[in-house]
Amino acid sequence: MPITRPEELPPSALHECWREAIPDLRKAYGHLCAYSAVRIIAECDATVDHMVPKAKDWRLAYEWSNLRLSLPRFNACKGDHCDVIDPFEVQEGWFAVELVTGTILPGRRRDPARASGPG
Repeated sequence: MPITRPEELPPSALHECWREAIPDLRKAYGHLCAYSAVRIIAECDATVDHMVPKAKDWRLAYEWSNLRLSLPRFNACKGDHCDVIDPFEVQEGWFAVELVTGTILPGRRRDPARASGPG
């Protein structure tokens, strides 16, 4: 069946030229996975995640602003989910990492009354 409208284009029909951006993404990200901040040592261990999944809006498939450098495991876990916090929007204090287990915890917010110092 021929495609008559852009929204009918399946993601599988897109040419995966975003993979050619991996070297530039690695450089831009300092070789760190956008989701885990783990260093990606080999280029073959890097994947390109689409923050807005191709299945949701294929028009963003080639937009630099929609690409995230990712380890394969994190890219696969995110899949086509749209309810994932964009790593570029996370602010200091939102999360804390328990260093022994690697568990991600809600960040602790300081009491504004105490943050101003002795009164």
